[in-house]
Amino acid sequence: MKTKVAIAGQRLVDSSITNEAPKGETSSVVVAVTKAKNLEFETTGKGATDFSVPEGKIMKPTFTTAKGKATDAITFVSASTLTSADISTGKGADTITFNGRMKGKTTVESGKGKDVIEVNRQSGKGKLILEDFNKKDTLIVGDETFTIDNIDDAPKFIKFPNA
Repeated sequence: MKTKVAIAGQRLVDSSITNEAPKGETSSVVVAVTKAKNLEFETTGKGATDFSVPEGKIMKPTFTTAKGKATDAITFVSASTLTSADISTGKGADTITFNGRMKGKTTVESGKGKDVIEVNRQSGKGKLILEDFNKKDTLIVGDETFTIDNIDDAPKFIKFPNA
């Protein structure tokens, strides 16, 4: 079963969204607002998350998905601008996609799963910090693929402090 929620409008400030989906279910959330600031998203259940930002500016958000093995997807589409995010996913095989502009420092803790981080940013001077990138994870930047074996060749705006 998939629960779907869409939030649209001009502004979203200091808001919290909670995914309470049980194990085996997915909660799909779309936030399409002109400007969102200090958004907090948290998964309290064991269900999976499919979170998407198709457009607008999202500033200083925090994403925390289930600690278990749920397969999560967080996507920032090309018409979006992401500024200084903190993203933490669980043990599942998660996918985090950055297709829009990036500003500030975005930190990702992708957990122990076989995760894929895709970066096709349109522009921006943001930095991406992959805190716990490990041998199971894959980083895709444009047409290039990076693993723990060749992360020294990754673009300089992406940092791997613990690899």
